[in-house]
Amino acid sequence: MARVAGNRERVAEAAWELFWRQGYHATSIADIAKQARLPKGSIYNYFASKEALLKHVLERIRYQTETLLRLRVLSGTPSPSLLVGRLLDHYEELYAKHGFGRGDPLASRLSELADTHPALAAELHSLADAWRTVVTQKIWAYATVAGIPALVERAPGLAAMLYAALQGVLLEMKALHSAEPLSEARRTLVPMVASFVAAIATGEVPEAEQ
Repeated sequence: MARVAGNRERVAEAAWELFWRQGYHATSIADIAKQARLPKGSIYNYFASKEALLKHVLERIRYQTETLLRLRVLSGTPSPSLLVGRLLDHYEELYAKHGFGRGDPLASRLSELADTHPALAAELHSLADAWRTVVTQKIWAYATVAGIPALVERAPGLAAMLYAALQGVLLEMKALHSAEPLSEARRTLVPMVASFVAAIATGEVPEAEQ
């Protein structure tokens, strides 16, 4: 049983690496077997199909979103601007291992599968929603501690805008194979978010429409 579990994990690790590096469509079962150093036919002893493998590795993204992100990267009640800074630090550490040449594994697969595998794309979209939910809850927590009730109303919209902005940063990082877009986001996006929150706190931003 230990050997079976170990081989299953090797297959999952290989699939995760290849799906992220070269995409779902471009990755074959033979590629995964080679990466895992296992016979091609043995892959089906652990997963019924490539689609089943993708669904399995999606749980890694769910773990990163719901556990790693919440408990490590965004622990405590950081302000939204500090929250952005922590995310940028996390991305820099994560993508440095790959020469900054890879985009967000979730968004990349969502774009790739949206037309060809709508059911899988829907699952990926739910993971993006989980990311936004974690960030929204962190903004709510900060707004409560800081006594900024108007920010509570704005939290979901701000989380959505941060998701979109950071996806753009990661896409540019991938295109350039450089950390410079992350550095530029620290110089511009972080103070922009701080200014926005300060304006909400002082009532300079109109109340969000219901």
